[in-house]
Amino acid sequence: MRIYQTHAYQVGVYTVNELSYDGSTYLLQFYDSKGGDEYLFSRNYRYLVKSLYQPDPENSNLSLHYLLSDNPNVTAEGYWAHMFSSCYSPDSIYNHCMRLWIVK
Repeated sequence: MRIYQTHAYQVGVYTVNELSYDGSTYLLQFYDSKGGDEYLFSRNYRYLVKSLYQPDPENSNLSLHYLLSDNPNVTAEGYWAHMFSSCYSPDSIYNHCMRLWIVK
C-alpha cells in the first residue's frame, strides 16, 4: 500500500508512506521531501495492530488507530502516553512502535 501526500501551499514538499507485507514481516518505507532535500526511513515490524482510542472519557468520540510494532499488545492509549511522557524506559514496548493512520 502506498500513500502519497502533498502540501497545498508548499511546492516540492511531499511524503510517501509505503507498507508491504511478505507473509511474516511488515516493511514500512517513508519518503519525505522538503525543498529538494529527501529523507528515507525504512524499518521492519512483526505486527499491524488495530486499536480504538477514546482520549476524553466524557466524550463518546472514538478513533481507530493502526500501529506497527514488534509486540502484539500495543494500544493507541499506551502509544500516546509513551509519546507524551517525560520518562524514558529502555524496555518499553512502544520504543519500536509507529502509528500509521487514524480513522475517525
